[in-house]
Amino acid sequence: MTLLPGRGATQFSCHHESVGAEGFAVSRMRTLPAFGGTTPGMNGLLAVVSVRAGHVTWDFGRRSVVDAGAGSTNLLPPFEEYTVVNERTDIDVIALDGPEVDAHAAHACGISPADVQFTGLDPISAPLARYWNATVAHVRDDVLNNPVTAASPILVDNAFGLLATALLSTFPNTALAAATDPAVRSPRGQMPEARLREVVDYLDTHAHRPIGPATIAAIADAPAREVVEALRRRGTSPARRLRWARLLGAHRDLHAADPQTGTTVSTIAARWGFTHLARFRTAYAAAFDEQPEDTLRR
Repeated sequence: MTLLPGRGATQFSCHHESVGAEGFAVSRMRTLPAFGGTTPGMNGLLAVVSVRAGHVTWDFGRRSVVDAGAGSTNLLPPFEEYTVVNERTDIDVIALDGPEVDAHAAHACGISPADVQFTGLDPISAPLARYWNATVAHVRDDVLNNPVTAASPILVDNAFGLLATALLSTFPNTALAAATDPAVRSPRGQMPEARLREVVDYLDTHAHRPIGPATIAAIADAPAREVVEALRRRGTSPARRLRWARLLGAHRDLHAADPQTGTTVSTIAARWGFTHLARFRTAYAAAFDEQPEDTLRR
């Protein structure tokens, strides 16, 4: 980006904080004083800017001009050149890998990755904008800024999935349109029992690893949404199978752990993909009729 300082500006300061993992990053940037600049685009990244304070103007040429004040949330076009003017801003910038989001959308909505396009820069509604910002806050504060949860590949992978789902739900796009179009055929869930058993067995035996829609689709050799529907008709789901398998894994690890070495319930819970410790305790007690701390002390 080529920076153009604001009128009368003699000094420029920018404070930038960023946390992230493979495929995504969550950043906060504060700038003083006003400045502007041009950029060739996000180079395929999907970036959302939420303005905490100040004012930002994006000029996308023929496409549009977006004026964003405090409380605004906007998507940036991934490939278009634009000019931006920041006026003493405090902003959150969330960037996701575009092809990874396309793949996530394809498995979730039954659309080809090549056909995934965002068709608007503004949130579909104010409640969805709040949903997006709440998801970002959860990923930033509860996952990435917590050393225990940030060390869990399962939780980091889940965090990307949460952000991708929130992005696809919040901003207009072709995947969302396909998923909500009544003319589009709904998944039938018609799969051979043997193939479905392969999926379930994989979920049970690989619960210690990140497992997303792409993995499920590859094992089933079918769209992930078809697998979800097939399991739903049998009274379960991939998420439910994984949750049970991960509770069992946490149970085994708590039995095997020595609390004298510093192992804690929160460390083991995070290892198995449980972010919220109170909810983990509730689910654990319901499954094993004891608290995880009791298992660890044995």
